[in-house]
Amino acid sequence: MLQELCSSYKLNNYFFIRNESVVLQLIRKYCRLKQIAFGYQFRIDKYIFDCMLGNKILIEFDEPHHINSRQKKIDLEKEKIAKQNDFLVFRVNLDMDIIDVIIFIEEGLN
Repeated sequence: MLQELCSSYKLNNYFFIRNESVVLQLIRKYCRLKQIAFGYQFRIDKYIFDCMLGNKILIEFDEPHHINSRQKKIDLEKEKIAKQNDFLVFRVNLDMDIIDVIIFIEEGLN
């Protein structure tokens, strides 16, 4: 079933993530197939996470600008408040394979 989520996987046996939109579409499709709750732009306090899955997992994208010290501090604060509210945070970078993201989701929900 994971292979069906992305056509290039069928051709190449891997899917290279290109941007956030692609990742969100594939995660959303996976959640729909597995009947897992999915929500865009989930807010805790003053922080907005890219999406929430199953009322337990928050997905955050690590974009190139997250390397600087200001954004790094914000990311640490976001993770802290997420953990205080009993969420798991998974940081996705644009070099990750979608299969790795799906495996984390499955492990986090179990």
